Amino acid sequence: MFKRLLILFVLLSTANLFAGDKLLTMKEAILGNYQDLRIESLDQLQWIANTENFCYVDSLDCQFGLLRVNANDLTKQMLLSLDSLNALLKKEGFSPAKRFPSIQWLNDQTFRFRKGNEFFVCDLGKSQIQLVNRIPKEAKNVEWHAKLNYVAYTKGQNLFLSLKPDQEVQITFDTEDGILNGDNYVHRQEFGIRKG
Repeated sequence: MFKRLLILFVLLSTANLFAGDKLLTMKEAILGNYQDLRIESLDQLQWIANTENFCYVDSLDCQFGLLRVNANDLTKQMLLSLDSLNALLKKEGFSPAKRFPSIQWLNDQTFRFRKGNEFFVCDLGKSQIQLVNRIPKEAKNVEWHAKLNYVAYTKGQNLFLSLKPDQEVQITFDTEDGILNGDNYVHRQEFGIRKG
């Protein structure tokens, strides 16, 4: 009886040794196999205002761009491909986007986005794009007002407001070192207040 149990134990324990036998490629051995274990996520997933649709950026029918998905039946439709967005930008005299920009919906047909130091509104119904504001390249701590399209930012230690493309108003005129206006660092020091 003891021999049978011992033989059964040896057979079962050696069977487990072969279960994990997998040859690793150089990529898996060096970099790890994280790509296969990564959670799949949808880029820029958000609801479209006043509709039963949501959108995200992905590929559909060999085109990359902004997809609209009906929440009820999950049908997908390409709203705006990256190529179409670049054609609209080129038509207005702007450089093409290398990737699909982050967007914020204003209504069910219109969204806004930032590309570098330029701020745009895209109307899908009219298939047009409009530059609504532009700021200097050295601007930091940028905040964009959704309705007025004004942009507040800092240059150096002073605060500025851009009312429309290339029209800036200087708000503060500080020249002393140590005075910060509109900087995120100030608010991090005051009890965790953000934009305080």
